[in-house]
Parts: sequence; C-alpha cells; structure tokens
Amino acid sequence: MSELSEKERIATLDALYTAAGAVRGRSAMKLFLRDLLTESERVMLGRRILISQLLEKGRRYEDISKMLGVGYDTISRIHHWLRAQGKI
Repeated sequence: MSELSEKERIATLDALYTAAGAVRGRSAMKLFLRDLLTESERVMLGRRILISQLLEKGRRYEDISKMLGVGYDTISRIHHWLRAQGKI
C-alpha cells in the first residue's frame, strides 16, 4: 500500500469516524467491528480497552502483563495516553 498524503489520511480517518459514529447499540457495533476488523484485530482492540480499565483501577504493569499476555510497551503506550487525557 502506498503512503497517504496528509489530506488523504485525514479523509480516510474521517470516513472511519463518521461510519463508527453512525453505529447505535451494542449489537450494531458488534456487527460493524466484525465486518470491519479481523478477529485478531478485535481481540487486540479489546485487550487495549481492558488494559486501560485495569490501569484506571491502579493495577500494576506486571499484573496486567500476566493477566492479559501483553507486553510492557503496549501497557506503557496506553498508560501515557490515559495520562495525557487526564484519565489517571
């Protein structure tokens, strides 16, 4: 796949956000994500959500890594994002 220009990148992400924003309800979101992402991608996204929830509860990196089988780098990226958003 070729590199997108900044304008193309913005338009592509805008299309995604618009489509996701139009989805209403858990069942519809489940179908949307199932059609859009592979099972592996859905699991990875779900893990990131679980990581953020555990970090918000004050769990340690070591505990999260063991519980979910994820690396410290992934946990750290999510931790930094949560801090930047003022969530923890």
